[in-house]
Amino acid sequence: MLQESHPIIRQLIRFVALPYYYFIEVNWKECDVSRWQVVKDLLYIFFRLNYFPDNYNKCRLWELPREEWVYYYGSLYNPWQRWRLRKEVFPIKYRLLFDDKHICHLLCLACQLPVPMGHGIVEARNFKQRMLEILSDRPDKKLILKPIEGRGGAGILFVSKADEGIVVQAGKEFFPLDSYELTSVAVVQEFLEQHQALAAFSSSVNTIRIVTMMTRSGDVIIIGARLRIGIGGALLDNTSQGGVAVKINMDDGTLVDVAHDNKGRSFYIHPTSNIAFEGFTVPCWQQVVALAEEVQRKLPYNKLLGQDIAVSKDGPVIIELNAEYDNVMFEQACGPLLKNKLVREEFSAYGLLINKYQKNLQ
Repeated sequence: MLQESHPIIRQLIRFVALPYYYFIEVNWKECDVSRWQVVKDLLYIFFRLNYFPDNYNKCRLWELPREEWVYYYGSLYNPWQRWRLRKEVFPIKYRLLFDDKHICHLLCLACQLPVPMGHGIVEARNFKQRMLEILSDRPDKKLILKPIEGRGGAGILFVSKADEGIVVQAGKEFFPLDSYELTSVAVVQEFLEQHQALAAFSSSVNTIRIVTMMTRSGDVIIIGARLRIGIGGALLDNTSQGGVAVKINMDDGTLVDVAHDNKGRSFYIHPTSNIAFEGFTVPCWQQVVALAEEVQRKLPYNKLLGQDIAVSKDGPVIIELNAEYDNVMFEQACGPLLKNKLVREEFSAYGLLINKYQKNLQ
C-alpha cells in the first residue's frame, strides 16, 4: 500500500502534487501576496521544512514571518511525520481499536467511559428491519448511522420518524426508508441532545476536538482544543462538511475571537446564529478536560489522541476517538503545535521532530 511505503517514495509523489496545490488549494481571494512569492513559499516548506505544504492556505502562513513556520508540525498524514509517529506513538497494530467505530464504542463501554446510546451495527440485509425495530420502541428519537470506518463526516445518515413514516437523511436529501439502500456497514447511535448553550449556535451536535498526549513518563498533557460548529441547518459540525472551528482557551474554556472554515476564511460571529465567538464559555469545561485525560490514561495504545467530545445536558460524552487526527485544522485554530515548550520537549523525546530547524528549537 502507498501509505505504508517508504517516506522518500511518498515524498516524491507529493512533489509532483505541488502544482495542483498551488492552482487549486490556495485561496487566491484570501491570499494577498504575489503568486511568485507563493511559489517560493511552497518550495521553502517542501525542501527546508521537509513536508508537503498543505497547511499553507488553511493556516494562512503568508501572513506570518518564515521564522514562525518552524513551529508548525504540519499534517500527520505527510510522509515523514507519519513514518515517525507510527514508529513511536501510532502503532499500526492498534489502529483497529480507533478506526472501527463499533469496536471503539465497545472499548469505551468496557472502560466505563460515557458514550451515546448505541444499537449495534447494521448492514444492507437488515437495515430497514432494524430501523423499524429501534424506532418502534423510541419513536421520538433520531438515529445517526456512521460507516464503521468513515472519516470527516462522510457517509453519515440520519434516520427518524416523520408524519409520512420513517425517513433517511443523507446530506441535504431525504428518502423514505423503503426506497433507501444502505451501501456500507454502519454503527447505529441515538442522536445526542446537546447542552442548550451549545445548541444556541446551530442544530448540529457541536463537538470539542481536544488533543491529548501521554508522555514517556506516563503523564497526560492537553495539547489544545477547538470547538467545531455546524453552519445553517447542517446536522454535522465537521469543517470538511462546511462547519467552522474556533480555539478554546484551556484555562477557562472560553472561545477566542475568530473561527475559521476549511478554506481558511475568518469569522468573528457565527454565520447563521450571529453569536459572537469571543468570550463564549464552553459548558462543563473542567469536566471535559477531566474526561479527556481519563480517556488517554485508560486507552494508552495511542500516545496521541484527537478526541471528539460533546456536552449533553448531563455532561460530556465521547463521540469519536481519532488515532490520526487532522493536525492541519487543529493548528489552524489553536496555533502551531511546537510553540508549546512542553509539547516540543515530548515530541523531541519521542523522536518526532522531522527537520533540523525543529530540532534546533530544543
